[in-house]
Amino acid sequence: MSRHRRFWPRGLAFAGAGLLVLLSPALAPAGLIIDLRFAGGTAPALPGGGNLDDIVRTAASAWERVFSDPSDTWHLQLTYGWQNLTPGRSAEHILLAQGGVPNRETQGAIWFTNNPAQVWFADPTPWNNSAYTRFTATSRDLGAGDVNVGRVLTGGVGPAADGFDLLSVAAHEIGHALGLDIANHAFDQFGLDIPVTAPRPFAGSSILLAYPHSSHLQDGTALLFPNMEPGERKLISAEDALADAQISQFSGPLNLDPYAVAQPVPEPGTLALMACGVLSAAGWHWARRKRGA
Repeated sequence: MSRHRRFWPRGLAFAGAGLLVLLSPALAPAGLIIDLRFAGGTAPALPGGGNLDDIVRTAASAWERVFSDPSDTWHLQLTYGWQNLTPGRSAEHILLAQGGVPNRETQGAIWFTNNPAQVWFADPTPWNNSAYTRFTATSRDLGAGDVNVGRVLTGGVGPAADGFDLLSVAAHEIGHALGLDIANHAFDQFGLDIPVTAPRPFAGSSILLAYPHSSHLQDGTALLFPNMEPGERKLISAEDALADAQISQFSGPLNLDPYAVAQPVPEPGTLALMACGVLSAAGWHWARRKRGA
């Protein structure tokens, strides 16, 4: 009997440890850390059923995976919310503070328009691309070998077919906060292009700007191209990542395909099933030990 009493607390400890592992968030390596704060505003109609908070967090997480190397830490505080912007303008980024060596944005704001003329698509599951049916990756030689210059999804289903993808716009504006902004002093030295230098990958490449001293890239497939079309989703391309890394002098290794390492987050129901499995295994093992005594 004493053996059974000794095992039962151990079984509980085993189950508890299993639950702790299942329910604890994975620890991401430090590098870029984006602190997001909602600034308010009245949300417009959002076809698709998604919400701004989930979408902005998903976009920020993708950029954090690009700059995830812990040897170079970067804290960026971004507030975001809704505002009635000029018709035809879906969002805007405003640099609020910058500094350090190297110079980087440390505080900014992103406003999304709630103008009724804007037709949005708010993806209810922004961490996957199930609302689109076609994916096209484009690469070309920028001077030091082929570089991915576009990851574009089209063939939207339902509201995704006609609306401006809120996730793409959020990722675009965060991309401005990471370097490609004319108010950023680190950007002052660039005119027609952004020459990529070591230790960043593809050193010797030249990333063309949309026009002289523009805060946008020339490649139409890039996330940081000035225009976005309804019915498409643009993901972060390697070219977008390299441009921001060069401007902000990020010295750690870059993840030029942040989507390849993205892991799906288990849904609560999945976690519950896994937890039940852990508890059942502990209980079965205890009962087996009891019968064998």
